[in-house]
Amino acid sequence: MKLNTNTDITIYNKYYDVVTKVEVLRATYFMAANWYAQHSVSVGAGGETRSYRTIVRIPQDMAFLTGKTYVEPDQYRGDPNTWTIRNGDLVVKGDHTDLNRESDITKMEGAFRVASWSDNRRGSDHMKHFKLEGI
Repeated sequence: MKLNTNTDITIYNKYYDVVTKVEVLRATYFMAANWYAQHSVSVGAGGETRSYRTIVRIPQDMAFLTGKTYVEPDQYRGDPNTWTIRNGDLVVKGDHTDLNRESDITKMEGAFRVASWSDNRRGSDHMKHFKLEGI
């Protein structure tokens, strides 16, 4: 069985540019990922509470096709040939590598900030992936 994909995505990694002395967003485009959005409502004494959660899985083979190398979060320095996943990174559907302002990215429909993630590159080759969860 192979991990199903249903969209393309862009991940934005933030890093501190030592030359310009400002935080910069670097985009990485993935041509295939699995995007799942969950909408829920719970009813309690205080009334209804609505929540929205997004889960994205990036197959390992799609990560390799970026032409960039995955590096662990503590090793990421903004090198244009690398990418990573960290809590707080931004994710949006589609190829939006032309955007570089956080305010523009967060306005995109479905955009989310990574709240948790896991490196699931174990098991069968067809199921190896990175999992991102956002709210």
